[in-house]
Amino acid sequence: QPCNISGPLLGSWLSQLPEGPLDENWPYACAAGLYGNSTLPHVQSRPTCSGLCPPGHFCATSPTAQPTECPANSFCERGSAQPLRCPEGTYSDTTGLSGAAGCQRCPQGHW
Repeated sequence: QPCNISGPLLGSWLSQLPEGPLDENWPYACAAGLYGNSTLPHVQSRPTCSGLCPPGHFCATSPTAQPTECPANSFCERGSAQPLRCPEGTYSDTTGLSGAAGCQRCPQGHW
């Protein structure tokens, strides 16, 4: 409801804190699969943080400021919280794959 405010607060946004204890974890860190530009939670307080973890990388912990490159024999799609293993019958010597299409068929006689 409108208030009759005058003086230095005129035109400013005001917020009222709820009664009771404050959540000590606020502001919340970025969730797994997202990354921020700092490990400090107050810098990662936006709902989308800096964005989804980039393709070829995963962001397993919260908060994550430096995405981890996807290891060999796996791939990491955009927004990955954990690497996904190459599908059965395929492998990869390469790190940083962004999709299963980068996995190669195993040579005949190998699995």
